[in-house]
Amino acid sequence: MKIKIQEIGNDGLGIKTSIKPAQLTNFDEIGLKNQGTQITSDILLDLVVNKVLKEINISGYASLSIKSLCARCLVQVESDINQEIGLVILPAHSLSEREEDVEYETYEGDEIDIGNYIGEVVSISLPQKVLCVVECNGLCQFCGINLNINSCSCNLKWNDPRFEALRNVKL
Repeated sequence: MKIKIQEIGNDGLGIKTSIKPAQLTNFDEIGLKNQGTQITSDILLDLVVNKVLKEINISGYASLSIKSLCARCLVQVESDINQEIGLVILPAHSLSEREEDVEYETYEGDEIDIGNYIGEVVSISLPQKVLCVVECNGLCQFCGINLNINSCSCNLKWNDPRFEALRNVKL
């Protein structure tokens, strides 16, 4: 996604656009179909671009929807993600020490490309683990039944046979 610096006026530049997930091909996390997670919508960007001297500030939000499997019971879960965007872009020759809580990029010429940054924002916004509900009981470790829906009669008390000799030790 490229922005021409001349298009940024005194009042800033508002950008509302969408990106197809396939356009962000440099990030393996975005194509997580094999791990049970997939982006099910376009990535909606609502950005405001401001320029102060040669420093360009980009702020706003990226919104997307995902489908993922619950980490405990493997039920399909749909989630909406809204990730805040905050980026400062400086000319490549003027990089100096800055605050640590703001991300900085550099640019050269009269155009900036924020495609890689948007890809990074999307990839870090994807959750590592999704739960259908916080109190999810998961699957029975013996019979595999979904414990949120049914109960089972499996003996849930399992004793590790490697520690059987220690069971009779009195302290």
